[in-house]
Amino acid sequence: MSQLTNYIQKELSKGFSKKQIKQKLLQAGYTDDNIKESFKSLDKGEPLLKRELDHIYYDIHVKWSKFVFPMLAIFVLFFLGYLVFLYATSQMSFVGEIEQKVVTDCDDECKLELEQVNCRRTDDYAGCLASLALKNNDPAICNGLDDCIATVAISLEDGSICEEYLSRSSGCANSYFEAIGDADYCTPGDLACGYDATMSDEEKKEFFAKQISTLDIDDSEYILSFAIENSESLLCQYYDEQDEILLNILAEYDLEAFDYCIFIVAYHANNPQICMETHKNSLCQEMIGCDDLKEDLCNALQ
Repeated sequence: MSQLTNYIQKELSKGFSKKQIKQKLLQAGYTDDNIKESFKSLDKGEPLLKRELDHIYYDIHVKWSKFVFPMLAIFVLFFLGYLVFLYATSQMSFVGEIEQKVVTDCDDECKLELEQVNCRRTDDYAGCLASLALKNNDPAICNGLDDCIATVAISLEDGSICEEYLSRSSGCANSYFEAIGDADYCTPGDLACGYDATMSDEEKKEFFAKQISTLDIDDSEYILSFAIENSESLLCQYYDEQDEILLNILAEYDLEAFDYCIFIVAYHANNPQICMETHKNSLCQEMIGCDDLKEDLCNALQ
């Protein structure tokens, strides 16, 4: 296509009429025949117009693409990321439900051990085992756990279970005694098992005599501790102090081991009445307030 035809095409695209374009061309020196020939050539088809329009559309498309495609890519990535997040969250929730179920199942059946990853012991593991033991009528399920055996023995009111499933544990028999009131299964020498503070002095003396007979001489500290804890001065007749330093202090005040036991029980009970059981009654009552003049004896009582 000639330059003249291209010019006419461009002028037409600008909105000029054929008459106006012809007038411009005539003024520019083109002949009437050349102008008519160019118009005829243009009338046969408009390939140039189409190419021009395509070029315009292409420019617009390129400019539009530079902006839209990056935005579209960002949107797609964001959407895919959101889908991944939803999937991951659902998976974590699902795994958490599974782990919780494992822990719950373990708790319910008490099958768990500390080294298992997905399990933990229940807060009341002994109680859980005891429930299983009672359910299956098998104390061996307690696996030698004192509290579990005691619970089973008390529930079945059978103290022999303490003896059968525990080697030498006063805890089970004592718990059984406290719950059932039966001291027949108490471990010999266990002052706590079978002891009842409401017993008469004669009953207490009989009980202590029976239990003390099974104790070794080295159990004096146990006797003293029990006497202090229960304010039970009747046990002082069985107390035998062996510490040389303390014996020297006691000799200085003309005290025997029995007197010292009465002193310390009265001191911790803050009960002057207990002092009446020793011939050193006055000194005992002074020691309840701890006289600084007898600091060594005060320290011994404390």
